[in-house]
Amino acid sequence: MSNLPNCPNCNSEYTYEDGILLVCPECAHEWTADSEVAEEEKAVKDANGNVLNDGDTVTLIKDLKVKGSSTPLKVGTKVKNIRLVDGDHDIDCKIDGFGAMQLKSEIGKEVLPEVKSIGVKDLVREFSLEVLAGEDQIGRKITTSKTHRPGLEFIGYFDFFPMERVQILGLKEITYLHQLSQSERQLRIRNVVHYHPPCFIVTTGQKGLMYLKQFCTEEGIPLLRTKEDTTDFIAKVDAYLTRSLAPEIAVHGVCLNVFGIGILLRGESGIGKSETAHTLIGRGHRLVADDMVVLKKLSHKTILGTHNQMNKEFLALRSVGLLNVVRVYGRKAFQDETRIALDIELTEWKKHTLNNELELETSYTEYMGVSIPHIEIQLQPGRDVAGLIEAAANNWYLKQQGYSAAEEFIGRIESDDSNK
Repeated sequence: MSNLPNCPNCNSEYTYEDGILLVCPECAHEWTADSEVAEEEKAVKDANGNVLNDGDTVTLIKDLKVKGSSTPLKVGTKVKNIRLVDGDHDIDCKIDGFGAMQLKSEIGKEVLPEVKSIGVKDLVREFSLEVLAGEDQIGRKITTSKTHRPGLEFIGYFDFFPMERVQILGLKEITYLHQLSQSERQLRIRNVVHYHPPCFIVTTGQKGLMYLKQFCTEEGIPLLRTKEDTTDFIAKVDAYLTRSLAPEIAVHGVCLNVFGIGILLRGESGIGKSETAHTLIGRGHRLVADDMVVLKKLSHKTILGTHNQMNKEFLALRSVGLLNVVRVYGRKAFQDETRIALDIELTEWKKHTLNNELELETSYTEYMGVSIPHIEIQLQPGRDVAGLIEAAANNWYLKQQGYSAAEEFIGRIESDDSNK
C-alpha cells in the first residue's frame, strides 16, 4: 500500500515526477511541505484533538441539539457513520439524517481503550501479603480481573491455561506438590513457572515452600503468602481486581445514594444539580461525587459510580463555595461508590410539551454498552426537585419488586370499562 499523500485540491494520490517531485496526476498540483500543514489545519477534530474522517464512530460527551429534530441526542450516545461537511472543516460535520453540528466541545472519537493494569505491589499493600520471593519484581503488571488455581496444570494439562492471571495455590495444590518426589515436583513446578504469570499467592499460611521460592527467585516471579482461607481470599481478590481494572469514563454530573439506590444526576451547568444534592444530603442521603463522576463498568449490566481523588467528599455550591460534606454533616453524608440504578436529567421547563405521567415505557441512557433507566425532571419555580428524586428512587425500587403503579392504574380503568 502506498504511503504517498493525497492532493488537497482533488484528493487524488500524488505521483513522482522525475523521481523527485510529487505531482497530482489529475490537477497537476505540486506537493510542498506546507501542504501537510494545510491538511492538518483543515482536519476536523474531536474534543480530544483526534482527527475525524467520514464513516467514523463518535460518542457524545454532552447532550447535543441537532437540526431537524426537537429531541437532543443524549450524552453517551454512540453515533455511527458521520459525514464531514464541506467548507469550514475546523468545527462542522453532520450525522446521517441530521444537519451540521458543532464538534470540538461535544464529541469524542471512539477509540480502543488502553489496557488497564495494576502492579503486584498493589495487591501486597491491599491485602497485607507476605513476600516470600521475587520482591524486586512486585512492580509486575496485572491486566485481568480473574484469578486461577493451577490444578490441572500441575498434572501436565496446559490447554487453555490463563497464564496472564494471578495464580492461587491453596491447600489442595500445595498438598499435591508435597506428595510428589523431588524430581517430579521440580518438573511440575518448572512447567508452570515457565509461563511467567504475574505472581503466585499461597493461601492459609502454608509453609515448607522452599522449592517454590527457588523457582520463583530464579524466574523473577513474586511469591506471596496470606493466612486467609482460599475461597474467601479468592472472592476478595476477584472483587478488588474487577473494580481496579474495570473500563471507566468520566461524566459531568452528581452521583448520590438515595434510599440505598444509586442516582446519576445530570443537567446543564448551573441548572442546580449540586444544590439539589445538598438538599438530599440534608435529608439523610449520601454524596458519592460532585461535578465529575467516574463510571466503572463492572459487568455487562452493572455500572458503578464513584469519585476521583480530587473531588472526594467535596460539594461545590454557587455563592457558598466548596463544602467538605464529611466535615460539615458527618461520615453518614458520604460513601465511596454506588451501583448506578437511575440516570436522572434536570432540564428547563418546556412549555406546550405533552407529559405522560403514566410512563409505561421506560427510557434508557447507555454508558459503555450498559443501559440505565432514564428520567427527565423539568424544573419550574416551586417544584420540590429533591422530593421528586426521592419519589423516583422509591418508584424504581417498587418496580424491581414487580409492582407498577401505572400498570395497576391501567388495570383499574380496563376493569371499570368491562363492568359498564
